[in-house]
Amino acid sequence: DDARLIDVRLTLHRDDSGRYAFSPHQIQRWEATPEDSPHAGGGYVPAGTFPPDVVSLKQLGNKLNQLRRLSPSAAVFVSILPFRLEEELSGVMAAKPDGVILRMDQSHLEPLQLAGLTRTARRLMKSAMSPRPPLWIVPGPITPDDAAKLIALGASAVAIDDWCNPLVDDVLNNGGQGAYSAFGYNDVLRLVHNELAYKIDRVAGLVSSLDRIPRTQRLGTFSTSWAKALRVKALR
Repeated sequence: DDARLIDVRLTLHRDDSGRYAFSPHQIQRWEATPEDSPHAGGGYVPAGTFPPDVVSLKQLGNKLNQLRRLSPSAAVFVSILPFRLEEELSGVMAAKPDGVILRMDQSHLEPLQLAGLTRTARRLMKSAMSPRPPLWIVPGPITPDDAAKLIALGASAVAIDDWCNPLVDDVLNNGGQGAYSAFGYNDVLRLVHNELAYKIDRVAGLVSSLDRIPRTQRLGTFSTSWAKALRVKALR
């Protein structure tokens, strides 16, 4: 009822091991089965065995409207993978989502591919819908400078899971699963500040400088291939 954002993922779920499956822990959350009688015998359940909520892109608009009625206060975003981007993104935009999440963290993309897909996605979204909705990028490992560059290329936000996951592991490994038994709340705040403050400030500083530069001059490169692919200024 109080959700601020709903993520409609148009993909099969891939777990940390790489398989398309849901873990016993996730199934337990959904099914609330007794511990001595778990669903599927306590094993992994293939993701493809679940019937899809959205059978085709033509039905996506109905699903988004249904979710808006169930949770009027939430923005409804749609997640897609970078494959068949032009075909799929046009179908997604026709459903009028509140935003798009482009998930590229499992595709092992080269930096130029990551940048090019971000630029392409923003171009397609700009031409398909007005006002243009937010475009969130999930890039996988990323530096603060590269996060700012993706924003300059058209991203509205860049996921920093790669920065945060090690911090979560540190907390859990120090007994913080319950009431922060060995890792107090202030310890968590200190850890987050020490590890993330500089990176976040770096991104914020670089992005703030973009507003002071004409759009056509915000990015430049000495690489001819990068300049051509991204349509940015070629430096001599």
